Amino acid sequence: MPSTSDDITNRQSADWFAVTPAFSEPLSVEARFLRTISVFGQRGQVNMELRLTNSSLTQSTLFKVCARLPTDTTKAHCSESFPEIPSLPYGTNSVVFFGVNFCESTQPVRFVLMYQLSTVDDELAKPITLDVSIKPPVGELFQPLDMKLGDFVSKQGQFRIVALHWS
Repeated sequence: MPSTSDDITNRQSADWFAVTPAFSEPLSVEARFLRTISVFGQRGQVNMELRLTNSSLTQSTLFKVCARLPTDTTKAHCSESFPEIPSLPYGTNSVVFFGVNFCESTQPVRFVLMYQLSTVDDELAKPITLDVSIKPPVGELFQPLDMKLGDFVSKQGQFRIVALHWS
């Protein structure tokens, strides 16, 4: 008997959204939530992608782009980071992948991106930090789940009963 598969997701799309203000300089950041099972294997974790773009006005190269993660794991936090990007030439972007654990809350996840600019003498300038805060839209915290259609209909009926009880 052939099986069918349906994706039941919220109305939010998996499109990129701006994390830094438009026309951020020299590093602009966009993010999106991936609707996949966590590759890092931690329960409650959401996969995210960041698109880091060198939008420097001076055509400088960004070097040593990396994330510094907070150590408090009781709040929303990045549980897995991306490897350092050795260089990001002017006008280019790099897509990085990491895991976020929102600790079953809708609190924003906060972390710091660090990078260095090349100077006129092709030396590295002092490291620059960029504070990043990403708050998920409601519904992005749901994890993908495989279940048979009959099980889904049963659960859906249970939720309707609960909703009627509370209304």
